[in-house]
Amino acid sequence: MPRKNGNGMEVSRDPLLVLMAPPANESAEEKEIRIRNEKVAIARNAEIEEMLRLERVAAKKRGCIRVLLLGQSESGKSTTLKNFQLAFAPNAFRAERVSWTRIIYLNLVRSINTIIRAVSPELLGTNKSTLSSPSTSTLPSPISPLDRSHADFPLPPTAQSSAMTPSLSSSSQIPIDYTALFADLSALEGLEERLQRQLIPPDEPFPQYPANTNANGGGAGKRYTSHGEFFVYSTTGWKTAFSMLRGRGSLESRSSIDRRASVGADNGGGGGGGGDDVVGVLLEKKRAMIVLWRDERVRRALRRSSRIRLDDSAAFYLDNIDRIVQRYYEPSDDDVIRARLRTVGVQEHIIVHERQLTRDMASEWRMYDVGGTRSERAAWIPYFEHMNAIIFLAPISAFNQVLDEDRDRNRLEDSFGLYKKIVSSKLLAKVQIVLFLNKVDLFRRMINHQGISFSKYVPSYGNRPNEVESIMKYLKAKFKEISRDHSPQARTFFSYFTSVVDTQSTAVTLQIGAFFSPMCLANDDAYAV
Repeated sequence: MPRKNGNGMEVSRDPLLVLMAPPANESAEEKEIRIRNEKVAIARNAEIEEMLRLERVAAKKRGCIRVLLLGQSESGKSTTLKNFQLAFAPNAFRAERVSWTRIIYLNLVRSINTIIRAVSPELLGTNKSTLSSPSTSTLPSPISPLDRSHADFPLPPTAQSSAMTPSLSSSSQIPIDYTALFADLSALEGLEERLQRQLIPPDEPFPQYPANTNANGGGAGKRYTSHGEFFVYSTTGWKTAFSMLRGRGSLESRSSIDRRASVGADNGGGGGGGGDDVVGVLLEKKRAMIVLWRDERVRRALRRSSRIRLDDSAAFYLDNIDRIVQRYYEPSDDDVIRARLRTVGVQEHIIVHERQLTRDMASEWRMYDVGGTRSERAAWIPYFEHMNAIIFLAPISAFNQVLDEDRDRNRLEDSFGLYKKIVSSKLLAKVQIVLFLNKVDLFRRMINHQGISFSKYVPSYGNRPNEVESIMKYLKAKFKEISRDHSPQARTFFSYFTSVVDTQSTAVTLQIGAFFSPMCLANDDAYAV
């Protein structure tokens, strides 16, 4: 019998619908975001319903499948989408690379500013230090991210660092005045805001980043999450606005690419940093940024700091300052893959295959990338009905972290629970679910090099060896057990250990993956008219 509430109304027992219900301890800010997302989702769903009706017959003829990317925030959904684009529509992907230039600059500048906020309380207390030559110094061991209030990435060893500028490659020691260094880099605060302004509609007032909000949050404006991360709405269309920056083919000259990539530079270019020349400011501060990132005392302060909040790709960009901060910079595939821009809402992406892999392969894919925070999960429901497959991403490197929106909830346990809700839903009984156990590269480093105890954060692992292969075997078995025990009907279990920032290995996974299985294409219910 259906369960009834106090008003005598039936309450659904579908675990997915229970998951979508607002949390009992929802804050006013979370409620505002949830309601806004629900309105956007409903409006968007109404718009696409008519398009879906008209497209179903044509889609069945030409071969079109729909894939929903699910997982908690920062699980790698957007990066997975970019891998699909790179693997199956490489020409279209590369035509858009220049559009990501501003986002890459924003990632770099944000990382520098976050580091300064994190280490300045300690380093300004003892103003002087010595910087050993980057070519000879030994950097401290990687940061151990004990939870979400610590660094989210391990610092790379010196051997993985990019080539340094000539002025920093000598064997001499350079005295560091941190007060002067931080003052020199203070211009990047304004540059970060300028880059953010270019990502929001011109008629929308830009929110002031709370002055008392550190890198870990503590206050949030309309365009910031609860931990202080800037975001854009999926309806903003920032990439469309940047389409004017895209190249026009192989005949494009490097100078014209440079003018567009300079993000509003004066026609004459120049490196002075005046006006709106973003590249000019970066060129002017390039050496100071490298000094900051390579300083051993900064590295040690980062390890001790509880104020830092950097994303997984921060070290990649910081290691490549010398290459990225160039007047003729053109983003590489890896640069774009690692670029992070937090987007709130549901994004639809159409990928038209530029080559046919097999006779039965669909020529067009529609991929839906949805927000993974608890307040955004209600927006998932309108997109379930017409899906052929779901790719669920579980970041296994998050086993020692907690959710930003619930500091008492372990992120790996949240992935277990969310996966259980998805596979047990009757709404998704006929949908193929593919599991990506993601961020294996970070996970291996945490276990092999940092020696973090897995069982300390996942007690159910028991006394098994704290070894990568043993833990991976346990995780795969755990998710397989959830799928077997909670699916409404029998379904094949597909799982892959992935590092979606590694484009080559991910391309192999996509080629052999279950997404090309006839089971996906045989879901005629998605095309029922």
